[in-house]
Amino acid sequence: MNNSKWYQVFQHATSGILILSLEGKVIHCNPAAHKFWGTSVNEQTEHDILSLLHTSSNELKRLFSDPEQTELSQTLNMNTPALIEQHPYILQTNNPAAWLSFTIAPLRDEQGQLTELMVSHNDVSDLAFSRQMIENTALGVSSLSGQDFFESLVTHLSRIFNAKYAFIGLYDDSRESIRTLALCANGAIADNFSYAIKGGPCDDVIGHKTCAICTGVQNLYPDDLLLHEMEIEGYIGSPIFHPDGSALGIIVVLDTKPLKQIDQFKSVLEIFAARAGAEVQRVDAEQQIHRMAYEDYLTHLPNRARLYQELHELKIRSAVKNTEPHSALFMIDLDHFKTINDALGHDIGDEIIRKAGERLRQKLPEEIFLSRIGGDEFVLLLHDSHKGIDTPEVELLAEKVLFLLSQPFQIGDRIINIGASIGAVLFPQVNLAEDFSELDLMRYADIALYQAKNAGRERCVIYSPEHQQEVNDRLEIERGLRVALESDQLKIYMQPQVNLAGQIQSAEVLLRWLHPEKGMIPPFHFIPIAEETGLILRLGHWVLDKTLEQISLWQSTQAVFPAQISVNVSAWQFSQPDFVMHTRNLCDKWQIDPQCIVLELTETALLRDVTETRQKLDALRHKGFRVSLDDFGTGYSSLAYLRDLPLDELKIDKSFIDEIQPGSRQPLVESMIAIGKHMKMDVIAEGVETAEQALQLSEMGCIKYQGFHFARPMPAEEIPQWIADQNKNCE
Repeated sequence: MNNSKWYQVFQHATSGILILSLEGKVIHCNPAAHKFWGTSVNEQTEHDILSLLHTSSNELKRLFSDPEQTELSQTLNMNTPALIEQHPYILQTNNPAAWLSFTIAPLRDEQGQLTELMVSHNDVSDLAFSRQMIENTALGVSSLSGQDFFESLVTHLSRIFNAKYAFIGLYDDSRESIRTLALCANGAIADNFSYAIKGGPCDDVIGHKTCAICTGVQNLYPDDLLLHEMEIEGYIGSPIFHPDGSALGIIVVLDTKPLKQIDQFKSVLEIFAARAGAEVQRVDAEQQIHRMAYEDYLTHLPNRARLYQELHELKIRSAVKNTEPHSALFMIDLDHFKTINDALGHDIGDEIIRKAGERLRQKLPEEIFLSRIGGDEFVLLLHDSHKGIDTPEVELLAEKVLFLLSQPFQIGDRIINIGASIGAVLFPQVNLAEDFSELDLMRYADIALYQAKNAGRERCVIYSPEHQQEVNDRLEIERGLRVALESDQLKIYMQPQVNLAGQIQSAEVLLRWLHPEKGMIPPFHFIPIAEETGLILRLGHWVLDKTLEQISLWQSTQAVFPAQISVNVSAWQFSQPDFVMHTRNLCDKWQIDPQCIVLELTETALLRDVTETRQKLDALRHKGFRVSLDDFGTGYSSLAYLRDLPLDELKIDKSFIDEIQPGSRQPLVESMIAIGKHMKMDVIAEGVETAEQALQLSEMGCIKYQGFHFARPMPAEEIPQWIADQNKNCE
């Protein structure tokens, strides 16, 4: 210790330095060590220092005894995580709780022999304390998520920094202000708030780096009103980032007094900022998944899954044993939407759906639950647990909905009118099943909606048990019709089409269902159901096949039969891509000349796709089939396309014939007959029931008739005899 320079280094070093004998006894200590330990450390035994280092004099002698070891290996660095208060020696110091970092180096004489040990140490309590606080706080929030996590985080930050305020905030959509996710004020969670970031320290932080101002932050940012209102003195903020590097928001600690140890705690705040950013991303992902599961992608309204949740909650809240209804479900279906969707395209259809949902959401009270469950169907839920809900209230809301949806929609340059029909059900009530489910409620509303559609659309029908019976009857007809197709219950009838003298020109095939128990079931009872269920395709095929079989039988027996037979073709049949080929194949099967067959189609079937219709009609006529436009005059756009479609015959609908009265003019019927003649098409008046009607039609120029006045429909096998009888009468 005689070297003066060495002595000066020893005396003025900021680290504590102890010189130990090889037995571990303290020989010398510098002022820094004396100040830290606060006592004469050279009076202590070797147990005190070396046990603190978890080593012994013998271990150190073995480690440093080889003079050939490099300097690096001759130095033992020990970052000792041993809290000094665990050792009795600490009782004699001025630091009752400190963390130290030790370095031990050998001292040798001129011959290289180990003589003493030099122990230097530094107080790393601040760093260790920060690490401990991070670990403790991490444990405190590791099992939390969402809002609980954010609130726990700001509460812990406020305690770590001993600060009055701590908050986590995110950019708003404009990126000009911050909306807090969680705020801790005076040790408790407080209400969230928004504030502008321009001109304040947060403006410097977001998207950049941590900003730490121990004191005087108001003077540095005089335009920040928040700092002045909260009387902030110390500020530290760290940015929250998205994984792609973009800024999401900020995590901030503020206090009305200067913040101490702010540099040491920067890393703490940055770690928490990273953790907060990860949680923000997790919450966003969870919300996105929730939206995908419970939100309709087109209207952003709740979807069917979310509706069932709401219905389940309403059932729980409603007093099921109470017969007075407290809730109502409205099933809303846009009228003629499929027609518009097919005619104008799905993009226009989607826009109508979006605008319909938007209009309902904006114009109806917020407390009404509105959902889109698919296609063009929406559902409303009305609930009042206090006074209940009655029929007039349901009808009033239904009228408002119908009015809203009857108003025109503007889609680009188009103005589109589309109405709606509604089926409603009130619940709970005695008319429902005792333990009805969510699916039952939807079924009841759907039954009522079906009744509204059948009653003419643009109206609301409230469910009653009678409606259920009608549905049961409909289901029974559907099931029975399937059986009828397999068990020879269906029969083809024919009704002659004649001239004014009653001589047969052709005949129309009509379908009859002879039920073994219920007798004759009229076509208007089962044809609509067949169309709704898709059975019409099987029926149409069956009718055409049986008709051709009957003609083949007549030909083989050389019976007298009409030169032409008309067969009705449904829109579903005609829309099939293979309709032309299928029809021709059936004629080949029974060896029937297509010129014997007239295919009757309605305007609905012909006008779905005019281009495709024209191609099919040309193909059919090329093969020899004749084509008749059935129910002429009942559509709304036939005249616009009539001249462009290759047709052979027009059939004036019975509803127009019924209006013919003796002595009265019928300009509409006259026009129809004139149009047919002008376009060189045959014209048939169907539903002629009196001689007066036939005579007036003849005076208008009609030469072909069908109706009860001339002949009723009869089993197909009776047609030859009827023709023979008519020929005798005309002789």
